[in-house]
Amino acid sequence: MLLNEALPQKVADWITTGILKGKSLNPQIFIQDKLPLDWWKKNKDAITLKDKVYLRNPISLENPNRMKLLFHELIHVRQFSTIGFFWWMNYIFDATQIEAEAYRESHDWTLKYLIDFPQYALNLRNLAGDEPGHRCGLQ
Repeated sequence: MLLNEALPQKVADWITTGILKGKSLNPQIFIQDKLPLDWWKKNKDAITLKDKVYLRNPISLENPNRMKLLFHELIHVRQFSTIGFFWWMNYIFDATQIEAEAYRESHDWTLKYLIDFPQYALNLRNLAGDEPGHRCGLQ
């Protein structure tokens, strides 16, 4: 499903304007038990392939860690749209810089999300670490 189908319109617009920097990327979100490339990198909660974000668990607006994971993967969508095929080359040979940017930005965007959408900030203890951290990407 498209981002604006997976989330309330206000949240989808907020993501497009902020995280995706206003680009018309139209990322697709897929929720499924088995993720692409599971055979290569097991035990990941999410993976992004170009403009497709695959999540193992449904999006939860009230769970900061689930939203942080989504934001992290959407940052990869934006990175890919900027760098293109070379994103994969960078990722395969040294994912450190790409992942560091996505982790740092997803944390910042999660804090902004909690401020801008306080109605969804019901489970703040998850952000503090009561829930295991997410395992994402190809790392």
